[in-house]
Amino acid sequence: MFAILRHKPFLFLLLLNAFFLSYLSFLISSKNCSCISIVDPKNIRLAANSGNSAKQTSGNVHAGEASEFDPTVENSALLDILRDRNTFTKWEERSLRNQGNKFRLKCDCPEPPKWLWKNDVNDRRVAEGRNWDEALDKKLQPMVKCLAMSPLSYVGSGITTEPFQAVPILGLYIHDKVIEALENDARDVHFIVRSVSQLGNIHISKNLAPELMDDFIVEGDGTALLNITFVAGKLRSLNLIIDKLVYKSNSFHVDKYDQLEVNFLKFTNYINVHVRRQPLPDLIDPGDEDDIAAKVTVITKTFERYDCLGRFVKNVRKFYPTVPIIIADDSEFPEVVDEPNVKHFTMPFRDGCFAGRNLALSQVRTKYLVFADDDFVFTTNTSLELMIEKLEDKDLELDIVSAPIEGLISLDYVFKLALDAEQGICAAGVLSSVDAEQREVPGYPQCIWGEMLNNFFMAKTTVLRRIGFDPGFIYAGHEEFWLDAVGKAKSAVCNDVSIGHYRTETEKYGPYRFQSEARRKRDPHLLFGNNLCYWKNWEFEEKPETYT
Repeated sequence: MFAILRHKPFLFLLLLNAFFLSYLSFLISSKNCSCISIVDPKNIRLAANSGNSAKQTSGNVHAGEASEFDPTVENSALLDILRDRNTFTKWEERSLRNQGNKFRLKCDCPEPPKWLWKNDVNDRRVAEGRNWDEALDKKLQPMVKCLAMSPLSYVGSGITTEPFQAVPILGLYIHDKVIEALENDARDVHFIVRSVSQLGNIHISKNLAPELMDDFIVEGDGTALLNITFVAGKLRSLNLIIDKLVYKSNSFHVDKYDQLEVNFLKFTNYINVHVRRQPLPDLIDPGDEDDIAAKVTVITKTFERYDCLGRFVKNVRKFYPTVPIIIADDSEFPEVVDEPNVKHFTMPFRDGCFAGRNLALSQVRTKYLVFADDDFVFTTNTSLELMIEKLEDKDLELDIVSAPIEGLISLDYVFKLALDAEQGICAAGVLSSVDAEQREVPGYPQCIWGEMLNNFFMAKTTVLRRIGFDPGFIYAGHEEFWLDAVGKAKSAVCNDVSIGHYRTETEKYGPYRFQSEARRKRDPHLLFGNNLCYWKNWEFEEKPETYT
């Protein structure tokens, strides 16, 4: 055998093909072929007749809305893709997704009224919407074609539908060699599809050529269990029929997976269907392209440092005269801050650092925001335009960009998080095995990816709102926010921008700060919120062992 493989590979392939066909003939002629699938035909009838009143028909299929469905792949090039390839190019995958969206509800938008054309806001909305869609497309579950050692090829994942809507079961195809072998057999052949979680029903299109109607019998059309019996010797229509199968969601779920169990001959395959209610976009009008004040807002939280706050506002105005500034203030006796384009919100005394940041965040109306402490100082190196440039680079998919603070060590770490299956998660410091070169941002050598960054950053407003600042954490905090952001935002630090730091202590501010620092490391709130059983920088007498 090895000699044949080495010297005559073509002969070996012929022998392998003959073996495959012989094996198929064995499966077909087996004594147990009356129960070709792992599903008992008796159960098929029971399931088909329970709930929905399924009818057994000969070709003439009808089950409520099933007549609306015609999922036939219309593009012959797509048929070639489904049959002859085991991978998809981006264009091919996009074409298949378009086919999969065939039954999604669609509309024709009316002509916008005159008031909506004001300041080109409608054009900006459409552009932002397209950007949103492009970002979502990059995160879609990839479409995977499954060939394997089975007579059936299929798309195993990437099939998605909205609740109560339908999607074609893409890619079902029986190899021509298999059909050729089956045509010579005198037995009927079953093709069975079952919704494992019963989140949807399987339909077959009524739109079939009249000459094919006598080739098959259907049980359970429009139910969670569909059985198609192909009449012996009439398998020419097999691929035409299974190409018209449709899955329709029958219950309301926001984000859940169903599995389709497909039985053919003695093979069982599983296809994932994602029932997903697509969230509506969170868009914020970016305003005029050249107006930075329409794009970004500066927010800060202050406590008992009005000289410091005054300097901060004056300094921002020096470089960005019209950019909005939002201040959250939980000082005991608030002073009036009356400056153009500055919003000053007062809070109960010592309501908390993060509660104040949340208050300021809630009032932002621009696409981006900058967070800075009130003792930071804008300099000639504090370029908001350079920060926006990274956030608007579609290839980066960046959510937060941080910058160094002059006079302080720049933070650019990745958290070291380990799992205790019984007790929770250990925040065991930072990963020392991942160096800066591995984390360099493509196209921006001055930037590196990270999770634990500086307290000066610009973020996409919608992303930061999803993370938020936990108001239950009342003390001054830094790591706490970045831990909350893990897995929710993609962040980097870039050294082509920086901000100054003029550290200021007041008679009233200092004692509260150091008191907060001591209490912070014994506050169980954040441990609970992130299911942490250990945090390296807090007061634990023992350290956990970490291993891979």
